[in-house]
Amino acid sequence: VWTPEEILSGTSPMAELFQHSFHPDRTGDLIVQIRPDCLMTPGDAGTTHGSPYLYDREVPIVFYGNGVEPGELSGTARTIDIAPTLARHLGIDVPEDLHGQALQ
Repeated sequence: VWTPEEILSGTSPMAELFQHSFHPDRTGDLIVQIRPDCLMTPGDAGTTHGSPYLYDREVPIVFYGNGVEPGELSGTARTIDIAPTLARHLGIDVPEDLHGQALQ
């Protein structure tokens, strides 16, 4: 179990991963670090995308449709890159304070 103070002041790899999803007004008083093979939902398969482990952090991103050129991007793409990418394809201005960048 982690406290917000431990997460914010921590320098371990796990503390840094928790920092990426930490919000001072929305994070609870305690953050539970589950075992890598533990799911906090009913059933025996799947994922919740709520843990700091690699299997919950890697999310495939696929764009398909009119004007989308076939191809594959090597390197890192982040979920925060989805909105700027869609905006670019739709010709919508992206706010300057939006995190992420349009993927090629």
